[in-house]
Amino acid sequence: MLLLKGVACALFSYFSDMIVLYSLRLLMGITQAFCVIYAPVWVNEFSPKEKSTTWMGILHAFVPIGKENKFKIFSFSKENFYCGGNN
Repeated sequence: MLLLKGVACALFSYFSDMIVLYSLRLLMGITQAFCVIYAPVWVNEFSPKEKSTTWMGILHAFVPIGKENKFKIFSFSKENFYCGGNN
């Protein structure tokens, strides 16, 4: 799922056609749904009971860190390796 999301994000930064952009955004949303829905459930189920809140905090703290890193990586790749299009 992570690889598919990465490919969709990379393609999203290179296309300007609205149909393609909507399709890629839908694909990104589908790949994110599994982690967003089931990761907290997994933490509640399998974390040690005395550390459950710590695990949940760490899980939710890494979401904005991951998003920030994604934006940095793909803005750099588009800026330095862009090969065409309408822009």
